[in-house]
Amino acid sequence: MDRSASSMTTTLLGEREARSLTMLSAITLVSLGVSTGYLVVLATGATSESVQPAALIVYFGTCIAICAAHLVVLRRRRWVNLVGINTALLAATFPAIATFLLWRGMIPPAPVTLLTKLPVSAVGLAIIAGMALTLRPLYVVMTGIGVASTLVGFFQVATLDPATILASGSADPYVGPSISRTRVVFDLLFVFSATAGCAFATRIARRTVREAAALQHSTDQLSRYFSPDIAAGIRDGGEAFVRSAREQDVVVLFSDLVGYTGLCAGLSPAQALELLSEYQEYM
Repeated sequence: MDRSASSMTTTLLGEREARSLTMLSAITLVSLGVSTGYLVVLATGATSESVQPAALIVYFGTCIAICAAHLVVLRRRRWVNLVGINTALLAATFPAIATFLLWRGMIPPAPVTLLTKLPVSAVGLAIIAGMALTLRPLYVVMTGIGVASTLVGFFQVATLDPATILASGSADPYVGPSISRTRVVFDLLFVFSATAGCAFATRIARRTVREAAALQHSTDQLSRYFSPDIAAGIRDGGEAFVRSAREQDVVVLFSDLVGYTGLCAGLSPAQALELLSEYQEYM
């Protein structure tokens, strides 16, 4: 791939990533806004829920401010990679921080085993799927690692509590106060499978975009010298088109630039190439 084709591919991928990050930031902004509104209702005591969500409101408000800043930056198409990394870090840490703050805000204080029963893996799978839209396998893997680390970390914290009971072979770890290694293992398997699948799909999609950009660049180059039908035939026909033969009435035009040699003597190579490109475009 030549330099111009590589530049075109990079530009196309950057634009695609910027659009995907914009969509993700907008969806996150709306979701967090609705969640924050509900938490404010809880904080005012308008419902019977036994939760003190002040810490969650602060955290969600911070995330909303960050997402709003992302949208402003992405609108100008600046710092796309930095916004992507920051978005991946927020996605990777969101299940841990939000779940922990929710647990800490419960009244009366909830047992630490509840950390292993809240829907961390379900939330994580949704976030992993959303990160796949960015066409960056790295962002998907970062999110998957964050979700998996949260599951393992919460389980380890629960085992450190003397009141925690390890159980298996029953429903107690799911609906009772006990915890189970089996449940954590299955959650991790789901997270790892989703991460691997989304990362692979993202890698394939990214490669497809690159190939499409390269094909478009080749078509544009051929179109400078051939009619659209001939250019499409060369592009789609491959070796068979080159080796095929047929008789056809054609019109041939010979043209020349008067004084081209003397004209180029006073031009730089870049200026001469620009002149030729403009001439070929008209012809």
